[in-house]
Amino acid sequence: MADDSQQAKEGRTGSGIRLRIRHLFKRLLAPLTIRIRSGPLQGRRWSPMSGTRFLRGNFKSEKSEAMARELGEGDVVYDVGAHVGYTAILASGRVGATGLVVAFEPRGLNLRFLRIHMKVNRTENIRVVESAVGERTGRALFDEDRGSGTGRLAEDGRLSVPLVSLDDLVASGELPPPDFIKVDVEGGELVVLQGARSILDRHHPALFLATHGVEVHDACTAILTEAGYEWTVLSEGERPGEVELLARVAGAHDGRSSGKRNQSTM
Repeated sequence: MADDSQQAKEGRTGSGIRLRIRHLFKRLLAPLTIRIRSGPLQGRRWSPMSGTRFLRGNFKSEKSEAMARELGEGDVVYDVGAHVGYTAILASGRVGATGLVVAFEPRGLNLRFLRIHMKVNRTENIRVVESAVGERTGRALFDEDRGSGTGRLAEDGRLSVPLVSLDDLVASGELPPPDFIKVDVEGGELVVLQGARSILDRHHPALFLATHGVEVHDACTAILTEAGYEWTVLSEGERPGEVELLARVAGAHDGRSSGKRNQSTM
């Protein structure tokens, strides 16, 4: 047993060293960019070191198409789990100069790619919040011993990161209420929604939500139901509970049902 435990520890240490070397290599080559060949971001510049799947132009096409239908000039978008910025850059173009995209991302390597992509594509309507998002404001542990797109909040995480609640940011006046929220945080989506209950109840933003597990999916959809939302499944993964869905306040069917627009018609 002791030998097995030691071998497991050594394996984790070796994996951690290899991961750090790989991340260092990516950091050094991150500024090298080429143009995306097709899709909604065709012609935009992108770092291949952040992932070659973005360059093909078909990355999560269901999400991209749903966002294109939902977003309009002047909208406020929260990108929770911004990763390297694909969704943020896409939303930036849709909301225009009068809109705002708020990109939430706690991981240093992802933030480097995100800021590079913002710079080379000359986006001026994206605000970066270097934090994870949860039920409360404070600090939390983050597990980054995975690929750049699969880090998550975890009690056994080794990286301490700032944590913000969306409700706190809006209540304090630090951010305007959102018209659209994208949440893709590798299993942490429930605490994001728990920290945004007031926003859902009062402002009724449309949501793109990716769930990762049956229990999390059921708990998230229960919150949406309680807040008066309906949803459409966009795609399902191989594992139970891996679902991408688009949610709108019940009764909104035109794809342009944000809180701002509802308030403007009152």
